[in-house]
Amino acid sequence: MISEDNSKCTETLELVQRTVTSAKMTDLPTVTTTPYEWSIFLPIESASPKIFPEMFKDLEGNKASLGVLSVALSQSTLDEVFIR
Repeated sequence: MISEDNSKCTETLELVQRTVTSAKMTDLPTVTTTPYEWSIFLPIESASPKIFPEMFKDLEGNKASLGVLSVALSQSTLDEVFIR
């Protein structure tokens, strides 16, 4: 996720957790990067064809108020899995 305002990270996570209750923030934004880039981990158990569209609809509908510039979805690498 890329945002222009890192103060809304918790608010954004809470919005995602409305549809994916087990979502967790994994990469916190750093003050050295602007715009701020950070990640939310979505467990594989949450990968339902009905859940993701609703979650993305909520994110897209609230992008301006949350300061979100970009949202992307990617699969974890084996390195990321074993590092956690």
